[in-house]
Amino acid sequence: MPGVSLAPLAGAQGEYAGFLIAENIIKKKSK
Repeated sequence: MPGVSLAPLAGAQGEYAGFLIAENIIKKKSK
């Protein structure tokens, strides 16, 4: 089932996106 195999990948992408967003917020606050 493709949905099952893609679920972990989507979760990892979401975590990475959240990390990048958090990094951007930290950079903006430190300026």
